[in-house]
Amino acid sequence: MTIALVSGSLAALRFVESRRPPPPQPAVLSDPASGPVGTKPLIRLAGWPRRENVRVLFCVAGKADQCHEMGTIAPPRKLKSAAIPATVPAPGGTATIPVAPGRYDLRASSGEGATPRVRGRFEVVPFGIAAPPSPRPLPAALESIVLGAPAEVARGLPCAPGFTPDGRLILGRSLLDPSNGATFELPAAVQGSQVAWSPARDRLAMLTADRKEISVAAPDGSSPEVVFREPRGLLSGLSWSHEGDKLAFATRPEPGVSGGPRGALIVVLSLLDGTRQDAGPGLAATFSPVADRLAIESAGAVFVSDAGGPRKKLADGGKPSWSPDGSALAYIRGSESGELRLVKADDPQQQRALLEEGTVCGAAFSPDGRRIALTARAGGTVTLLLRQVDVRGAGTPRP
Repeated sequence: MTIALVSGSLAALRFVESRRPPPPQPAVLSDPASGPVGTKPLIRLAGWPRRENVRVLFCVAGKADQCHEMGTIAPPRKLKSAAIPATVPAPGGTATIPVAPGRYDLRASSGEGATPRVRGRFEVVPFGIAAPPSPRPLPAALESIVLGAPAEVARGLPCAPGFTPDGRLILGRSLLDPSNGATFELPAAVQGSQVAWSPARDRLAMLTADRKEISVAAPDGSSPEVVFREPRGLLSGLSWSHEGDKLAFATRPEPGVSGGPRGALIVVLSLLDGTRQDAGPGLAATFSPVADRLAIESAGAVFVSDAGGPRKKLADGGKPSWSPDGSALAYIRGSESGELRLVKADDPQQQRALLEEGTVCGAAFSPDGRRIALTARAGGTVTLLLRQVDVRGAGTPRP
C-alpha cells in the first residue's frame, strides 16, 4: 500500500511538472520594432535576471561578426540605445558595408566572454513621413480647453517648436516620437536652419544656415532644388500651404548690407510656376492647415488674411500657430516672451489665456490637436515642454 501511494505521488508530480510552462527564454524587445537608419529605439529585456548587465548588438541577420554596439542594460531598466547605424563591419572587420532596408538581428549576452546570441529582431525601413493623424476639432467654447501637466522634452533649442506631419517633434537634427520617446537622427542630406515637410509628406523645404536660400527636396533631403534666394537679406519661417503648392516666409534686411529688402516683408512663393507674391509687411506668416489663409505677425499684432485679401486683426501679440482644424490660433502675448493665449480665427472676441505665465516664447499644436509643444525662457535657457490639450467636461471646476 505504501509503495503504491509513493508511486502515485511520483506520477502526480511528473504530471504537474509536465504541465508547468517552461521558463521564459531571454529576449530583446525594441520599441519601435522598425525604423530607418538613425532611429534610437528604446530597448528592454525579458527573461533575464534582474540587475545583470546585458550587452546588446545590432547585427546582419545570421552574421555574428557583422555587428554594431547598441549599449549595455541591466533589467528591469530600459535603454535608449545608440542609433541604428548607417554601416556595419564587413566580414573580416577591415571595411564596412551599408545598412540597407531589411530584417536584422538583435543579439545579446551577459557575463565576461559570453557569445552574443540572437534574442530579437529589428527591421530597417526607408526614411519617410507617415500619414498624418486625424485632427480633433477644438470645442466651440475656448473656456473648456485646459492643458495637462508639462513634460520637459529638451533644453537649449530655439523658440520655434515644430512637428512633422505625422506628429513627431522636430529637435534640431533629430525627430522625437512623443508616443514612445524614440528619437531619430535626420539623414545627412537634411540640412539648414529650418526644415518643413509638405502636408502630403512628399517634399521637404529647407532654409540654409545662412538664411539666404530655400531649397525643396525629397522627404529625405535628397535631390534638392533651389527655389528662392535672397543674397542681400535674410529669410525666416517656412510654411506650406494646405495643398502643398505654395510656401510662405519672411524676408528682412541684413544689417550692414545695402540693396536688400526694405523692411520685414511676407512673401508667398508659388511652387507651380515660381511666381512671387508680396503679402505686405510682417515678421512671420503661417498657412492655415485647412484653407488658403495666412496668419501674420506684424507691428506687435496677429492678423489673418485670405489669399490676396485684406488683413483682419485678431489680437495684440506674435508668433501665431494654427490649431489643426484651422478654427483657432495660439499666440504669445508679449514681445520676446509672454503668456500663451488662444483666439478664434473668425471671432477675435473669443480668446483666453491658456497659460498666464510670462515666459512662453513659442508654441505649436501637434497634427492631431491632442498636444501642444511650447518653449519657455527662464534664466537665459529655453526649455521645450509638451502638454496634453484636454477638454473640461460640463460642471468641472476651472483649475
